[in-house]
Amino acid sequence: MTFTQAFKTGLRPDPELNFVEWADKEFYLSREYSAEYGQFRISRTPFIREPLLELSPSSPTQKVILMKPTQQAGTTIAQIFVFGVAAMFPGPLMMVMPTTTKMQGFSKKRIATGLRDIPCMEGLVKDASLKTSSNTILEKTFPGGSWVFAGSNSPITYRSDSIKYIILDDFDGFVSDVAGEGDPGDLSDRRTGTFGKKSKTFINSTPTIKGFSNIEREYNLSSMGKFCVPCPRCGELQYLIFQNLKFDKLNLSWVYYECQFCQNKIDEVSKHTMLPAGEYIHEHPERKIRGFQYNAMVCPMGWKNTWLYIAEEFLKCKIQGVVNIEKLKTWTNTLMADPFEQHGDRPAHEMLQQRAAMQDVIVPQQALFLTASVDVQHLFLAVLIQAWGRGDQCWTISYQKIDGDTSRGAAWKKLDKLTINRQFEHESGAKLNILSMGVDSGDGARTQVVYNYCRLRQPVVFALKGMSNPGKPILGAPAPQTVTYGGKKIPNGVMLWPVGSDTATATIYTRLQQEEPGPGYYHFPVGLDKEFYLQLTAEKFINSRDKKGFPVRELVRVHPRAEVLDCFKYSYAAALRIVDSINLDKLERDLEQQIRSKTERKEEKPKKQAFIPKPKGDWFR
Repeated sequence: MTFTQAFKTGLRPDPELNFVEWADKEFYLSREYSAEYGQFRISRTPFIREPLLELSPSSPTQKVILMKPTQQAGTTIAQIFVFGVAAMFPGPLMMVMPTTTKMQGFSKKRIATGLRDIPCMEGLVKDASLKTSSNTILEKTFPGGSWVFAGSNSPITYRSDSIKYIILDDFDGFVSDVAGEGDPGDLSDRRTGTFGKKSKTFINSTPTIKGFSNIEREYNLSSMGKFCVPCPRCGELQYLIFQNLKFDKLNLSWVYYECQFCQNKIDEVSKHTMLPAGEYIHEHPERKIRGFQYNAMVCPMGWKNTWLYIAEEFLKCKIQGVVNIEKLKTWTNTLMADPFEQHGDRPAHEMLQQRAAMQDVIVPQQALFLTASVDVQHLFLAVLIQAWGRGDQCWTISYQKIDGDTSRGAAWKKLDKLTINRQFEHESGAKLNILSMGVDSGDGARTQVVYNYCRLRQPVVFALKGMSNPGKPILGAPAPQTVTYGGKKIPNGVMLWPVGSDTATATIYTRLQQEEPGPGYYHFPVGLDKEFYLQLTAEKFINSRDKKGFPVRELVRVHPRAEVLDCFKYSYAAALRIVDSINLDKLERDLEQQIRSKTERKEEKPKKQAFIPKPKGDWFR
């Protein structure tokens, strides 16, 4: 193409086709990334029709927001936008992903294959591999415009020439503050200034944490449209929600959706007619920024995210009745396209104290094994003993302080007597020993004392250390430590187990707010004072951002002392350390047998003594 031809192409008026019509006619999906490769059909994904129409130059909308599930056509919108601009509405376009590495992968997998497979793109953009081409993986030109692909983590991304079209893909993965220069969304908006009302910005992402999600913030400022589909029976439009998905929780032998208006049972096959008739209902239609949301419940038939799959993945979030927070977060974000609201906020100490009901310290029938935990201070040891049942149901047996200089042996001898050298009475009549006891080694002045104490009492007793790094597992992989005691060094003398403090606290706080006994529930004995419960709730989560601008939740102290809460974390870690290595079924059978035997002994009637007459006279002799 000569310079004159290119110039005339740039001056040519925009065609009247919108992106929906163009995609149905010209766009192709490549086999490298799509199971349904070949000619694109908007009828398969009708929930992306309106976002594409709003991105078309014929619409006055300048900013389009999409909050979506993963792997469900969101990136396809971006691709149609990219190729449609080059084919019909030439101009400078910039697409940004969280990192340059991700953007390079996208360019190689999605852009390069599109240039190969979309007929109308042939010859429009030169192959970056050709020596005569000025194009690269991250920069490409075509008559009248260009593509620039970049990572959000570079401030240079937001400083170069003016841009008419901007795509911010996977927006929740962006840094929140680009090298101290501000929000990436705001910086990107400034790049479109010279194009005024002709500019277009498309922001899409799967959401993450409620209150921290970038896409949630943008969506809440938009028209907030939700893709609604009609009930096959009553015709009422509704946004499909998981709460109305009914299924067999035992073996998933059936699943259906219950209409929220007429309670009709809707089979998933009805989506063949429901999806084409669907439309977006906007909560704030007057707003200029157009926002769209859909979830995996409207996934096309034949794709992975069926109703059965959604229910199955939800059930995986619970193990023995205990919710796995990380799995539930992933399920909520990636399938429901909702920001996850993290619980684990500080429970009310008054509520916990009021529900104390255990009248004695006997280990209850449902409990199967015992753990202990020790928080080490300079002048005392805080000691917690707990019993555990199925599903992490927990009973606090005792909490005591052992006063004394913890650099000397007296306090530790008392600890032995209180814990590992003691047997505890079970309701069955059996005597239980503590199976796992974690001792805090985080106090630098007592670290070697703790190491030596644990070394001599392994494997029941182990050393641990709370980790302040966010997101760490409750119990991490142990590492060998050298014990230095009495002037001697013992290499690999003890194993040190890391405990994720914030993760443990969030889990414990969530369970402390359960209202009904069962898996994960904490029971308390009568008689523990107010200070115990104040220390148990001594920390709370606050929302903040790290040095790079990413959202984080931090634990802050709201009560002067927190030995009780620390002991709860360590005791839970002690339980996790052994729960997979003990046979709960056998323990339960043995204890139940002892309870039955005890009951039978109580019910046995005393035997009648045989009658033996007293001697009277000599004849008896």
